[in-house]
Amino acid sequence: MARSNATPLRALILSMEYTPNVAGGVGTYVYELARGLVRAGCRVTVLSYTPGEASVLREPGLEVHMVPPSRASLSRAAQLTLVGGIRLFNEDLAHHGRERIREQRPDLIHFHQWHTHRAARVLGREFGIPVLGTSHYISEPAERWWGQTPDPEILEEERSLYDGTTPLVSVSRSMSALIRDTYGMPASLLHTIHCGMDARPYLQPA
Repeated sequence: MARSNATPLRALILSMEYTPNVAGGVGTYVYELARGLVRAGCRVTVLSYTPGEASVLREPGLEVHMVPPSRASLSRAAQLTLVGGIRLFNEDLAHHGRERIREQRPDLIHFHQWHTHRAARVLGREFGIPVLGTSHYISEPAERWWGQTPDPEILEEERSLYDGTTPLVSVSRSMSALIRDTYGMPASLLHTIHCGMDARPYLQPA
């Protein structure tokens, strides 16, 4: 069915980072992506991790829910590895995602990196909503090039992410090639959209 011009596309974005104030780069990417989608006429809801208090940031066309780990997750996190803690937080993210979807069903669920792919896929299956991911970085083989040994648990998450069941956007041609060569991701499910940045804030006179 064709989408009416009067009906905006609704996207639910899941991320471990939001805003340029968070180190890592994904927060800046998601921040600018969400606003770009709104400028294009979409309606966007973002669910993102926060170590602080839960909060909701609202702007026209954009709603951002900063989600802290639940008490149950925090009580178990001390016994888990970093990756184990992130997997556990995906359960919290899925819980909040269900609440948002019941309020307003999105047309698309968009996740970033392996960190939130499990929650996105769970929600997609439960509600029958298309899921799309963005890959910003790949541990294997990049970390070996730097003389490091990739975390085996992260490699397990990458194998899950690149298993060929979910369409992905890569941020460069070289990244797409690495994903295909390393994990056998089908080219038909891997799309390259070059990553850039809005330099205008840095070009203003001091």
